[in-house]
Amino acid sequence: MLLLNNPYHVKGGILYWRVSPMPQADLATFQHLGGDWGRDAKHVFTQSSIRKIDLATFELLNAAFAKDANAVYDWEGTIKGADPATFEVLDSGFVADHAIGTGVSVQGYARDKHAVYFHEQMFGRATAIRGADPATFVSLRSDYGYDARGVWFQKTRIPKADPNTWLPLGRWWSMDRDRIWFCQREVAGIDRDSFTIVNAPTIGIYATDGQRFFRSDDPITEPEFWDLLHEEFSGFENGFRVSYHLIRKTCTTCNGTGDCHCVRTGQPLDKHCARCSDTRKCHICQGVGRTPRRT
Repeated sequence: MLLLNNPYHVKGGILYWRVSPMPQADLATFQHLGGDWGRDAKHVFTQSSIRKIDLATFELLNAAFAKDANAVYDWEGTIKGADPATFEVLDSGFVADHAIGTGVSVQGYARDKHAVYFHEQMFGRATAIRGADPATFVSLRSDYGYDARGVWFQKTRIPKADPNTWLPLGRWWSMDRDRIWFCQREVAGIDRDSFTIVNAPTIGIYATDGQRFFRSDDPITEPEFWDLLHEEFSGFENGFRVSYHLIRKTCTTCNGTGDCHCVRTGQPLDKHCARCSDTRKCHICQGVGRTPRRT
């Protein structure tokens, strides 16, 4: 996951990408370009690594793709076969993820005169999509794209999908006038008139038509369906409470009131509480209701 912020910072006179030091970077000329890309007067960086890119002609196209006069690049290196003269991105290179906290993933579509490309930074290199038409391809700024002849889920063509009637339903389910799919896999035998997905935050792989029940495209029983939803919604509430306190920097024990204290007893050997050092203050917030800000 990547939040929309600057992952580079200076500590002790050295530049860091998150926790990785970059002593080779020139602080006086370094610029964060977006996502995990940066540059100084002599180098282009992805995360904490120097890339062999021509600085004079370097152009960052979005968070997922860059190019110079010689080649096109993802964050790990050269994209095989891509033509820098005609290469263009088709979206921002950012996609909102399905986590409880707000965040984005680096992924997106691009094209040149020869091919359409897809890149998901967490799961491999950018590659050409076999069979996609660069002249008519459209990115939906998500996991989906389509051209005049077909529909794609990331790098895979959705079998038999009609681009003229196809639409995404959310949470990786989609349909056209004849079929329903989860990701790129058709799920046959569904009553289309009553089909619905559980379109709740972080709980989107469940669906039903009232007679059949699914976890992704795997059939489950009705009791399993309701038991799993109960577990998922309970987990969602707990997870959101944790995310809420991380956002506010508040104590999870006292909800930010400061009305919390340590109730543990002293340790057998040294006769004092290792958690609070006998202050009796909450070990999370030290009794002030707020947790220290991270630098």
